[in-house]
Amino acid sequence: MNILIDHAGFVNKGAELMLRAVRDKASELFPGSKFVIQAEVAAIPEDAIARNGFYVLANPGGKRRLIPNKHTHRYHFIRPGNIDLVLDAGGFQFSDQWIGAYTKESNVMLRNYYKALKSGGAKIIFLPQALGPFSLPLAVARMKDVFTYADVFYAREQTSYDHLVALFGEQPKIRLCPDFTNIYKPDVPLADLLPSNEYIGIVPNQKMITHTSDDVSSNYLDFMIGLCKRLVGNGHRLILINHEGAGDFEIIKTIKSKMPNDIIALNNLAAEEIKAVIGRLKALVSSRFHGAVSGLSQHVPTFCTGWSHKYQELLKEYGIEQNLLDVGDLGGSYDKIIQAISTPANAFRPSGQAVALQQEKVSQMWDAIKQFV
Repeated sequence: MNILIDHAGFVNKGAELMLRAVRDKASELFPGSKFVIQAEVAAIPEDAIARNGFYVLANPGGKRRLIPNKHTHRYHFIRPGNIDLVLDAGGFQFSDQWIGAYTKESNVMLRNYYKALKSGGAKIIFLPQALGPFSLPLAVARMKDVFTYADVFYAREQTSYDHLVALFGEQPKIRLCPDFTNIYKPDVPLADLLPSNEYIGIVPNQKMITHTSDDVSSNYLDFMIGLCKRLVGNGHRLILINHEGAGDFEIIKTIKSKMPNDIIALNNLAAEEIKAVIGRLKALVSSRFHGAVSGLSQHVPTFCTGWSHKYQELLKEYGIEQNLLDVGDLGGSYDKIIQAISTPANAFRPSGQAVALQQEKVSQMWDAIKQFV
């Protein structure tokens, strides 16, 4: 089977985590499959794609056009018409919030893309992702085109589900399931070098500055610096974790420059290494969605700042929606974190029952996909 893991790659650690989580589970469900990604989405050179064990989705011209379909895998590419299953792992790609990236031309290109995949009989499943709102014409048109070709569409939380239903009504192919990286358990022995339950992790996100209202964007950096200073000043050890790339690392460097003592900054780790590190923290403050999922799913007291509804909904699923921090309330945010790490059981820690329930929902989704395919 040729499986396209779509809209996931190495552009940031969340996308990489989704890519590896999908391949890990799909390899178990569909043994012997070949896994394919788009080169432009992968954000790494084609030779690196091959080294990571993937094939490139391509319909190349030149001499490659002469290569029979049954031999394309030898050259590390597979044509769209030979894809059997599409597992779309785009975490958040359809919404009014992305209107700047949508045009009539790009919508037509996307429609033709799915048409080409369907031409070979591919089944297209959109794995759990955030969606909406949909009110702007280009965003609505794009979502309608995509939905036409989808066999199953999983919303990641209730708000996203409601946005889909508002457009299309209740339909069997619209389903609800939490983020699927919560059951991915990478084997990273290197993480054992980090002492367990000694550090508080800080994961920044540049979108808190670029994708939020003026009152949030103007306060975010001072809030993160102030929170780190207060934690360090009261004897807590911090690790700053880059979960994305250059933009987030600039925030990390700024925070480090304001600290009274040098603190650890982790950069250029692989996605599975970051998840393993997060699992050994005594608490986590994350502005990145998949950083938060990695904390919550490993029973780490996790707090978020957020630039979209997906953060509030994520915390709600784990029964701790009060863990969404207000960047205008440094004192209250600090007190929540201290309470969470000071007592074994309190309202700011995800319960074992909540974690197990979210993981069971994801396992049921994969069972349903196995039966569907």
